[in-house]
Amino acid sequence: MTNLNFLFSIFTLIFFFSNLTFSQNVSSSGNNNPDDSQISSKDTLFFEIPGIEIIGIKENDLFKYSGVAYATGLNEINLIQPTGTEELLRRIPGFNIASDDGISNRMNVGIRGLYPRRSSRVLIMEDGVPVNPTLYIDPATYYNSPSDRLDGLEVIKGSSGLKYGPLTMGGVVNYLTNRPPQTPNLHLKLSGGNNDYYSTYVTYGGTYDKTGLEVQGLFKNFGGFRQNTSSKTYDLTFKGGYQVSEKVRIGTKINFFQENSNSTYSGLTQYSFNTDPYFNPKKFDQLDAQRYAVDINSEFVINKDFTVYGTLYGNQYNRNWWREDDKFVTPDGNAVTSGYNGPIVRVGNGKNVGRLRTFRMAGLELKSKINHNLFNLSNYFEFGVRVHNENFKNNEIKGDTSFSRSGTIDKDEYFSAFAFSTFIQNNFNFGNVNIAPGVRFENFNQTYRRYYNPVTKKSIDSTASNNTFELLPGVSINYLTDRVNLFAGIHRGFTPSTIGTAFLNSSSIEILTGGDANLEAEKSWNTEIGIKSYATDWMFVEGAYFRMDISNLVDAGRDAIFQNLGKVRIQGVESAVSFDISNLTGLNAFKIILDGNYTYLNSEIVNATVIERPVATSSLRDTINVSGNETPYSPKHTIQTGIEFKLPVNLDLRFEFRYTDKQFTDFANTVEESPDATVGILPAYRNYNVSARYKIPAYGLALHFAVKNLTNEIYRGSRINRTSSGLFPDGFRQFIGSIELNF
Repeated sequence: MTNLNFLFSIFTLIFFFSNLTFSQNVSSSGNNNPDDSQISSKDTLFFEIPGIEIIGIKENDLFKYSGVAYATGLNEINLIQPTGTEELLRRIPGFNIASDDGISNRMNVGIRGLYPRRSSRVLIMEDGVPVNPTLYIDPATYYNSPSDRLDGLEVIKGSSGLKYGPLTMGGVVNYLTNRPPQTPNLHLKLSGGNNDYYSTYVTYGGTYDKTGLEVQGLFKNFGGFRQNTSSKTYDLTFKGGYQVSEKVRIGTKINFFQENSNSTYSGLTQYSFNTDPYFNPKKFDQLDAQRYAVDINSEFVINKDFTVYGTLYGNQYNRNWWREDDKFVTPDGNAVTSGYNGPIVRVGNGKNVGRLRTFRMAGLELKSKINHNLFNLSNYFEFGVRVHNENFKNNEIKGDTSFSRSGTIDKDEYFSAFAFSTFIQNNFNFGNVNIAPGVRFENFNQTYRRYYNPVTKKSIDSTASNNTFELLPGVSINYLTDRVNLFAGIHRGFTPSTIGTAFLNSSSIEILTGGDANLEAEKSWNTEIGIKSYATDWMFVEGAYFRMDISNLVDAGRDAIFQNLGKVRIQGVESAVSFDISNLTGLNAFKIILDGNYTYLNSEIVNATVIERPVATSSLRDTINVSGNETPYSPKHTIQTGIEFKLPVNLDLRFEFRYTDKQFTDFANTVEESPDATVGILPAYRNYNVSARYKIPAYGLALHFAVKNLTNEIYRGSRINRTSSGLFPDGFRQFIGSIELNF
């Protein structure tokens, strides 16, 4: 770790001193906000790299989109100063975050009431390329892009998500990372705060004739909100683009990421949360991860009506995670004996398990966009095809101590998948009315191999496989004027039936070798209908009703028998409003913007049973009829409001409030919290955030200050790993101060 810290420090100093005498005026047109021209925190006239956006983050792009879509631009990110991407997504209607480590290294995002653990029902992309270590075998988001190097993000939830697949049930999130500036620029951002939070982010790049280049380096340290939960993150990225001719553009990105964390599954018991929410006894739990990724994008303009896009991508993610096993003791440290019903504390038992995993993924995607006049109508046709291959090596090693890094093999497994997918969509334009039917075809084969039998303790070579074929139709329609967009859509939602989910959580070797643990794919019919409107020059409103009718939802509770549930229905309303008070009052010397959003969720398990171990201290699994219950992590009411001031002295201020209603954490809808805190309702909670930014454009300087969770009201955040962890607290106050310099 010392060597990596040293290298990042040298990287920063070399660029700083080599450019100290270079000075320039930083001009900007902004991503989607005219006031960005006065921010000057970074040159935002970018070299355009093809294929990285899915709809665009400009205001007009979002307004015209036929369906629910949201975006966050660079100006907003700079003002908010997020610790991670979860903080950005939490602000979007319909999103729910289940707390884990606090800075989004392993993100837990649910959309519209879907189970949030590891964001496995959301397609997460970076610059148009999936970032999940695997998409089909185990789509859990073990890696997440650092928010420090984002220019913006896009979110879509409608039928257009079929174009990106295969995770089409919840929605699509696309991170837009920093791009080479037009004018050569050295950008340095230094941040620090409490809880041992400090980071250095440095970029250098520019456009040279027809070539745009940028190198980005990030080091981030976080001491953690609880004991023994510190982390260090290193990220090095090269991004470039080349304008081959007027009709051909090529872009590339190479990224290296490393994380070294005292990351643990160990949450709190009821007693520990009530007496010391900062407690974590697992001193030697450790996660070491590396990621290597390469993307190559291209754009070929055949003629004014025909454009072809190509993307070649690949990444490898290595993750070694050593975690100490649990035991429960009384508050004074004595063993819990039979019949004891008092408070308990989760601690380590002196032995650990190493879960050593390597994920590899590569693919090639080709897309075309064609304007044509079929039936004498203005038509817009899209076609795409993708070939994708991935594999996943899983080893589990049992250690003899709490700090072991070697031991006895317990699992030796290999998973692989090959997928072919294609989509077609045509947009028919009838004046103000647009109708866009489309269909996605998914065909993938998964193979599982086990090389060790933990029951007989002998080497074996058993194989199971599963082939899946899915046809996913969808259609959207909207009526569009300069001020109003009325839209509706329906599409087939889909989450792959992963061998990873079924086999990794089966305990019977007979089931494994027989292949009977294959699950059916989760499917849904997703509908939405809504409106977006510039009601006046000072007010924008939007609202949408949505409904998901899901069949075969997988019971994803930790320590449950993974099985397909019966039917689940989730419906609700998402709404958002923004007021420009300056335009309303005519006081244009400064801007005041009020914004807010509200989400209502109603979820119901129509007919299903689950089989799970109810609490960590239980040795048996129960069969529970959960028909009529709500789905976990589906708060009925979520409210976010904000007020932003843009003052003429180059000072911006923002205050935010968020309310999240109570929510169940298991399919059984257990209300009372168990002593080990693995089940029980999460009470409603509130967040208050404040941020400020002061700009000195003449010197390319910006100062930032933010306070997260202003009141420091620590609340029950999640039980996302169930019996493996217990309760994760959240709501810890975090101060962050930053200085940005441009040369």
